[in-house]
Amino acid sequence: MVSTSNLFSVSGKNVLITGGSRGIGLMIASGFVRFGANVLLTSRDEKVCKEAAASLRADKGSGSIHYVASNVSSRKGCKDLAKYAGDLFQGRLDVLVNNAGTSWGEDLERESGRSNWGW
Repeated sequence: MVSTSNLFSVSGKNVLITGGSRGIGLMIASGFVRFGANVLLTSRDEKVCKEAAASLRADKGSGSIHYVASNVSSRKGCKDLAKYAGDLFQGRLDVLVNNAGTSWGEDLERESGRSNWGW
């Protein structure tokens, strides 16, 4: 039963955060772990993921932290991550934070075309 005391609780929820090893993603992960969520953070760089997870564990939140290196800019990377998260969380994902950023070398205006900006 939902009550006002647990309406927004994330305790025990399973959370996947892409781009979770630094910046905004890491801050989001920190909040979820602090309030009891089971967090899987991802980034392309395994070393950076490992360091981020260690820093979150040191904060001693009530949640758990897991990490995996994953490149979500490819279909295979997304499928592999989905399988890993499904296995880790036993098929239940409560929150997905799609925070990974990708760039193919062009600046945003040139990449998307000025006509798409509506100016």
